[in-house]
Formats: sequence, structure tokens, C-alpha cells
Amino acid sequence: MRNVMIDIETLGLVPGSVILSIAAVAFDQVNDDVIFDASISVSDSIDCEMEVDDKTVEWHREIGGHALKERDRHYRSLVDALCDFSWAVSSDDIVWANSPSFDVVLIEAAYRTVDRPSPFFYRNLRDLRTALAANPLFDPKSVPFVGQPHDPVDDCRHQIALLRASGFPL
Repeated sequence: MRNVMIDIETLGLVPGSVILSIAAVAFDQVNDDVIFDASISVSDSIDCEMEVDDKTVEWHREIGGHALKERDRHYRSLVDALCDFSWAVSSDDIVWANSPSFDVVLIEAAYRTVDRPSPFFYRNLRDLRTALAANPLFDPKSVPFVGQPHDPVDDCRHQIALLRASGFPL
């Protein structure tokens, strides 16, 4: 089993919201490897009856709109992105997220929307916030953010750096 950190950017906070992008980074105590990184077509997601929350769009604009801006990526259909994500992340992986109750729940809702099975196994989900709270002496602010906040790959790498620095056993 390998550890995999996931992160998403969305246009809403509830299951069924449009997912702008998904990243997954496999990692151990020393190394990490981007195994999935995709931007998803908003119009295709809306065609799949996923929803956009205007307050979330406004929040993205207020913080600089990085997740909303066109990047040097190919925007993929929701179905294609999720099918490829299932190839990258397996049910045997230990899947970490800043909060599985957000990232995993929204990804699983997207899978249901396109009538595909989720790659997650409930026993293998891990919550970064819970792991960090296990060491009350650890200050997450002591780990500088490298990259662009709200870029899912950079967010994954930062979350991995936090986990490593906290001393949580992997």
C-alpha cells in the first residue's frame, strides 16, 4: 500500500458541486510523485448536472482567482478525468486529504453523477487535520508554503510537507 495525498478545487462546498481540478501525489517519508493532475471542463460538468455556487466563485475571485484562471492545461471531460483518476488511485492506496469529509465526499458524488464506481476504500481514508492534531506541539505555520496556493498539486505537496514535519508516523 502506498500513501497518496489528494486535493481538489471546486465551485461549491456540497456534493454535486463542479470540481475544477483534482491532483493526487504518492509519497513516503522522503519522496513524492505526482500521479494525477487534471483540470476539468466546467461546461462539461454543468452538462452533467453538477452545480456552481456563486459565493464560492466570488471567494475564488477575492483570493486572486488562480483556480479560475486558464492554466497551461488541457481541460478534460468529467468522465474522462474520473476514469483516469481511477487508474491512478486504487482502493489499496492509503488516501490522505486535508479533509476526506470534503475532498473525498465531493469526488465520490462526481463518480455517482457519471455512474462510475469510486476508487476509494473507506478503511483507507486518512484525515490530515486529525494527524496534525495528534502532535499539539507542532505548529503548521512553521512549514512555509512552496508554490501557488489553491493549485491542487502544490496544495498536495504542502500537505505532505506538513505531515512529514509533524512527525506523524507513515
